[in-house]
Amino acid sequence: MSLYAQGLVEKPVNFTRNTLAVVVPTANPAGIKSIYDLTKPGVKIDEAASTVPVGSYTVQVLNQMGINAAIQANVVSRETSDANVVAKVALGQVDAGFVYLSDYVIDPTHLKLIRLPAWAQPKITYAMAIVTMTSTT
Repeated sequence: MSLYAQGLVEKPVNFTRNTLAVVVPTANPAGIKSIYDLTKPGVKIDEAASTVPVGSYTVQVLNQMGINAAIQANVVSRETSDANVVAKVALGQVDAGFVYLSDYVIDPTHLKLIRLPAWAQPKITYAMAIVTMTSTT
């Protein structure tokens, strides 16, 4: 049961959004220019595990675009956070990774951004709520 349904918080309000993106190392040795380049054999991709929200969004987008199977064939690692994906890409351990746009801005010197088509973007929103009472359990 949600905190709102329990009367513990006021009605949540969406306060910001995020988008999914692909990042590559600044040098971009694999020559990736679009998400479709990630389907080429031999490209090493890192993504968050599907149990992590950004990993779940990644699979959703790739299925919607019809390229999930081709991309998954090139995934060499699945991380527990998108911060780990950013680190591996920035260090050049992989050719590309799926992250939130907000994680790209952490290290734009070592990363190059590849945007996903707007029509494929999932609706990623963050909400907040004011606590009205605390639970005793």
